[in-house]
Amino acid sequence: MPYSGLKMMSILRDQLAVLIKGLIKHLLSIATGLESTFPKLKNQNSIKITKQFLGSSCTQRLESAKKIHVISCLKYSMNKPVLKILFVCMGNICRSPTADGVLKKKISALGLAHQVHIDSAGTHNFHPNSSPDERTQRHALKRGYDLSGLRARAVTDTDFEEFDLLLTMDWDNRALLEERCPAEYQHKIRGFTEFLQSTQATTIPDPYYGGDADFELVLDLVEEACEGLIQTVMKKVST
Repeated sequence: MPYSGLKMMSILRDQLAVLIKGLIKHLLSIATGLESTFPKLKNQNSIKITKQFLGSSCTQRLESAKKIHVISCLKYSMNKPVLKILFVCMGNICRSPTADGVLKKKISALGLAHQVHIDSAGTHNFHPNSSPDERTQRHALKRGYDLSGLRARAVTDTDFEEFDLLLTMDWDNRALLEERCPAEYQHKIRGFTEFLQSTQATTIPDPYYGGDADFELVLDLVEEACEGLIQTVMKKVST
């Protein structure tokens, strides 16, 4: 049955309202995007025209959106990590997650958790998304370090750009990273034992095929190296 004239006008009015609402939403997103990307106000005329088209009520919404964007940018800037550290071993289930958990707890105790981003990864993708080795977790927990929330992953190409320090546990780890790393980021790769305070050691030995004493040795070395690393962290966040 054909629609009456009034019914047809009602349908068209509703469809037009939906179209206008969608257009306004789209223009608002464009205008907000423009305002958030021009530090020197190069697009001021475009913004002005857009605001005039939207009308006073929409302009107010646009201003509110701008304020929210500015506040969000400020919060991000304040909470953006000053330093990013990646610990690297072979499989990311023993040594590097231990260093990850130990440093996180020490940094948190200093109130610097929001300024230092800490992560760990392996040169090999042997245990993707696995929890740290049960023995590693057990020994770490005895000293107050909960590693249960950590998950194994492999080093990615973006890690070389993203992180400020990539700290390896032994010479094999370092050689593999240096082989993959672009020349401009080679300076970020260092041995974790460089930060030991008194112990003379060039590597953090892999405890995987060892016993309790080997896991305890890893913790001893990691705790000592973390104390030395924190001195570097403090210098960085205070500048």
